[in-house]
Amino acid sequence: MVHDLNQAFIDVVRKSGSNNQDRYLMISPFGASAKANICETMFFKEFKGDHLILSVHSYQLNVDEIYKGAQELAEISNKHNIPVVVDEFGPSLKKSNYENAQMLKAYKMASDHYGIGLMLWDDGFEYHIIDRERNRVYDQKTINILLKE
Repeated sequence: MVHDLNQAFIDVVRKSGSNNQDRYLMISPFGASAKANICETMFFKEFKGDHLILSVHSYQLNVDEIYKGAQELAEISNKHNIPVVVDEFGPSLKKSNYENAQMLKAYKMASDHYGIGLMLWDDGFEYHIIDRERNRVYDQKTINILLKE
């Protein structure tokens, strides 16, 4: 059903005119899962249209699993000629600074290596980088890790 909704979304946007024929659209598998077997189910029914981006969430903390997951996403990207974005990941206040730093470095290295886009998740609670009340950066270390070349 999620895949049918994705196709309906694509069709509606494409038919709405203007520059929407060429606009990039982000589509997600069930639960926005980054698991390869779930992402792959999206492509049993080939989506009609191009300018699509596979959008997934990943809260993997194990460094080896982060690299494995990135490799699997890159394989899907290459097989279906679709860019991939992990549009929700981030350090958790429930984890130590060391664990978060290792996780962030792994995501950064894996995304750079495999050409996967990253968008840091900030929900203002468990995952937060910006202090919205004081309008300041809460976690500069995270930003520094991700911006490091």
